[in-house]
Amino acid sequence: KDVSSKEFLEDMKQYFSQVVGNSDSNVQRVISQVRKLVEGHGIMHSATKEVFQKGTKIPLHHDFRDLLNEASEWVYENGGDRGNGWLVEHPIKKCFVYQHARAKNGSAFFCDTKP
Repeated sequence: KDVSSKEFLEDMKQYFSQVVGNSDSNVQRVISQVRKLVEGHGIMHSATKEVFQKGTKIPLHHDFRDLLNEASEWVYENGGDRGNGWLVEHPIKKCFVYQHARAKNGSAFFCDTKP
């Protein structure tokens, strides 16, 4: 079933904060970048101003492993990531982790989902 971007982001935020126990700053950095992907704004590389996935809204059911490969190639082609993965690769890995945890859980962890 399709999951709204709002639910995806909010539940993912709560999952990494409360279930996994990541720091608030870690969660905020991840969600900030994931929101750009989920809402279709894409992520801009500071050096080249190129935007990864601009105009493409990334849903929860996306193939994040494939997206990570695309992101890694994009980062490399644009001169690397001074943030050591925080630009796009680390947030996509977090999406992959959350996607699998949610599938294993059978539903959202915190959001009130209706069929």
